[in-house]
Amino acid sequence: MLLNFLIKPKFKADVIMSIGRSCRPAKNIYLCGLKRNSYPLDWMYRYNLKIATDLIANNFKDFFTEIYEDISNVKQEHPYRFIVDKKNDMIDMHTILKETPLEAGIVESRKMWQRRIQRMYQHFDEAKNICFVMNCEYKDINDFGYFADKISKKYPKKRILLINIINTDNDNFVIKKERLVKNIKMITAYFRDKNNDPKDFWMGNTLLWEKVLTDAVILKQEFSK
Repeated sequence: MLLNFLIKPKFKADVIMSIGRSCRPAKNIYLCGLKRNSYPLDWMYRYNLKIATDLIANNFKDFFTEIYEDISNVKQEHPYRFIVDKKNDMIDMHTILKETPLEAGIVESRKMWQRRIQRMYQHFDEAKNICFVMNCEYKDINDFGYFADKISKKYPKKRILLINIINTDNDNFVIKKERLVKNIKMITAYFRDKNNDPKDFWMGNTLLWEKVLTDAVILKQEFSK
């Protein structure tokens, strides 16, 4: 496998944000030293690109407004409650500890989600260059056009890069670059996104995540002027 590739020119991002499908992108952004802030979708689970697009485009108006706790799929050793967003079919599984009373945990969680939403939009408004990172499945590929249409209309003057990691069942490594619309480019990396350590399976192939992210993006220390 060839690892000494370069993606040129590097995208000079003011903001880097995970948009799913789970917490794997956010964790790898952090491991690469590219994570400066937490945003509302960072640690969520089980949602697709269309859901993420609609939330960003519609100011998160339906975000965890109708919720319930899923107790059927939680492993005993997992310390957090599974809180399900009924409208968006996503799960928060990293916020409310099991020993925390549910209602009190929900109140505090909503405050935290709102802070992250406000921070995200503030940073988007201040930024010129925004990078979104995700690991979609093949069934989500048709959603890229939807993402490009909605996000380019909401942010027509921003330069946007979408980085997508797709898991494959072989040891090949492929990089594909394309322009979705005038102000949005996409880099897709295809590789075997598996972690050999059973306890860290959820992180994926951290070595190749790091290569893609650090070769593609520079996180600016200050917002572009």
